[in-house]
Amino acid sequence: MAQSVTEAREKIASMYEGYKKKFPDIPDLSAAELAARLEADNASTVLVDVRLPAEQAVSMIPGAITKEEFERDGEKFLDRPIVVYCTIGYRSGIYVQDLRARGYQAENLRGSILEWTQEGLPLVVPEDEPGLASKDGNSSSRTTKRVHVFGETWNLVGDEYEAVWLKKTPVLGLLQDFFKTWFKRFSKK
Repeated sequence: MAQSVTEAREKIASMYEGYKKKFPDIPDLSAAELAARLEADNASTVLVDVRLPAEQAVSMIPGAITKEEFERDGEKFLDRPIVVYCTIGYRSGIYVQDLRARGYQAENLRGSILEWTQEGLPLVVPEDEPGLASKDGNSSSRTTKRVHVFGETWNLVGDEYEAVWLKKTPVLGLLQDFFKTWFKRFSKK
């Protein structure tokens, strides 16, 4: 049975507050606050998606860059506000803690992509996903209503969205993505 919007929002908030105990001192902001900031600041805020490539391939928040892209070009972001997200806010909270220790102005997106969908905000399929050219043949980001989650526990997406997850176990998927990323990184050296 599907959860009501209120139940889903309460569960997201409850799960996030439980995770936040691991990083109680980091600042966070809501999806609505982030959307307003992004609209007002003309691309000053750097949005970082710390999820795995398999999750990002399903959808990302428009304008976000991956953790890998951020780390590669990190010096140029030292004086800019940074907002980090994942599925619900745990992985991003840990990363925000690390970034703040390194001197970045980083904040966590409370409830992360799940809260973003609860607000009905847009998602896109990343440009570099193979076979995702637009109808006119140009490679560009397309909007989507699909969101990767790790299973039924995290199936808390907004009403207009579709939660998708791999049929394999999350641990196996995490390991596969880790090794794929690791091999890519070290094969370039």
